[in-house]
Amino acid sequence: MVVGLVFTVGLTGVLGAILRSGDPDGWSLPLQDNWLAVIYKLLAGFGGDQAGRLHVVDLLDIVMLALIGVVMLGLSAALSEVSRVWPFLATISPFAGIVLFLSTASGGRTGVIGAVLVISIVMLWSTSFRKPLAVTGILAGVLLAIGDVSSSAGPSPLIAGLFGLGYVLVTAWFFLVAVSLLRLAWMTHEDCSVLTPS
Repeated sequence: MVVGLVFTVGLTGVLGAILRSGDPDGWSLPLQDNWLAVIYKLLAGFGGDQAGRLHVVDLLDIVMLALIGVVMLGLSAALSEVSRVWPFLATISPFAGIVLFLSTASGGRTGVIGAVLVISIVMLWSTSFRKPLAVTGILAGVLLAIGDVSSSAGPSPLIAGLFGLGYVLVTAWFFLVAVSLLRLAWMTHEDCSVLTPS
């Protein structure tokens, strides 16, 4: 839920930048310049040193990578009946991204995109998660990957639009994951209550 909320704040900042085209930072909101928002602004051709922001070690990005790693850890446990290897790789990707980010000040954050994509593909074979959740994550991962790869080529309204859609989808995906994990926890609790003799 926290990851989804931070990404939502970033979306609000992007909306502010669109409505206030003269100010590339949009509205002055805390936590609004996560790396996904910065990549969108770069692709959309907003002013300011958007590219430079991607090469700065930002505490917010480190915290986000750690939180996303925790989300992947929870999903990995829930998906262990499908596969152990792929969820494990998705789990270590954000944490490895922190090390890479700290050592290069640029790389590592995009490991999140791969983690979302991989874990969503594994979800397709799970009975614990609904297929629309998996499809949402796959679409988000693909669209974000296209934008991430294209970000060095300069502004592109088409790629910016696709990346923006991916941003909205991945934000929704994190909220849906939270609901799904809470539902699984509740079902497990109910099953334990039924099995426990009174």
